[in-house]
Amino acid sequence: MIVTDKIHQLQIEFEIPVNPDTKISRFVNVILVFGDKITLIDTGVKGSEAAIFEYIQQHNRKYTDIDRVILSHSHPDHVGSAARIKELTGCQVMCHKLEKPWIETSSEYKLQENMTFQVDTFVRDKEFGLRWETGAVIKKGGIELLSDKIKGIVEL
Repeated sequence: MIVTDKIHQLQIEFEIPVNPDTKISRFVNVILVFGDKITLIDTGVKGSEAAIFEYIQQHNRKYTDIDRVILSHSHPDHVGSAARIKELTGCQVMCHKLEKPWIETSSEYKLQENMTFQVDTFVRDKEFGLRWETGAVIKKGGIELLSDKIKGIVEL
């Protein structure tokens, strides 16, 4: 989708396996900023580079015009193709310094007390699905959620 002449939004669909018989359909957005060179904001799930490169080619550019990737956060659906795109284009990959250890698969980054991170939770049956994120912090006794606990469920 063309947002402006220089800013495009590419929606990439993928599935999350919940069990052997069920998958949740999802999508992630990759933002492309076209200038003399191309900047990507996020890279989709692993293997998304083919869809990104095809989109770039459809707009009369070359994937080798990518010179920068900016990663918004370290979820796999946002960083999955970053390493492959860097390998194929030689582009610069940028992220917040606290996200770097989570993104680098070769990292020996160790969990430490008082470290915070996001937890994604999915619940689904045939007619209803729910997803939420909550912050968590590592404590000596385990993990403490940062959000208010659900006090009860009300049917509307």
